[in-house]
Formats: sequence, structure tokens, C-alpha cells
Amino acid sequence: MIPIYNFFTFWIIFLSLLEKKLDISVYPSLVFCLIGSTILCLCHNSRISAIIFSNILHLIPFLWTKYNLEDETIFNNLYIGAFYLLFISIQKKSIVDIYHEQLTFFNKPNFIKNLFEKGETNMCIFC
Repeated sequence: MIPIYNFFTFWIIFLSLLEKKLDISVYPSLVFCLIGSTILCLCHNSRISAIIFSNILHLIPFLWTKYNLEDETIFNNLYIGAFYLLFISIQKKSIVDIYHEQLTFFNKPNFIKNLFEKGETNMCIFC
């Protein structure tokens, strides 16, 4: 199982919930996560149900995040991305391996059915 904090999307969703407190917008990173996850799903020949499920999960934070593409916001999001890369490299993990493992899991038959019936997510919250 992959610890949930190893996903960039988790970092961005968490920061988007704290957007008002931290006074930082993560809108550009949300767009990056949405586009990136869609491209990764297409490159791994994921089933349409996995692509739709992934996109729905990545679209949810847009409900509360404000549109903001100012220079300062873009640079702050680049810093967040750099911290994420540093965090992953300190763990001696590969981003490619993390997302490949997750997308391989998404491609299993009955992924969505098992997600709701058995709670199989391939992500560990308390790892």
C-alpha cells in the first residue's frame, strides 16, 4: 500500500482546505493534478471508469478553490512542487513507481466495485 501523503494530489487538496488560513491559492496545482492524472490514466490505458473516477476526485477541490493565476501564486505553487519532490527524494522513492503502482491498481477488474464494497484503495492513511 502507498501512504496517502506520497501523492501530490493529497498535498494540494489538503492545502486547498487551508487556503483561507494560509493565504495561498493552489489553483494552478489543482489544474496540474487534473491534467497530469488524466494523461497518466490515458498512458496506462486505463479503463474509462477509472479515468472518470480519477477525474471526479480531482475535480472536487475546484468547488471551494478560487481562480488565481497571479505570478506570486504560480511561484508559490512551484515551491510546493519543489518541496514535494524533496519529500519524495528524502524517502528514496520514485514518483514514477508510486503512480505506476496506483494506476496498475486502478486497472484491476472491478476496481470501483471493490472500492465501495471492500474499501480497497491501495492507499494507507496511517502508514
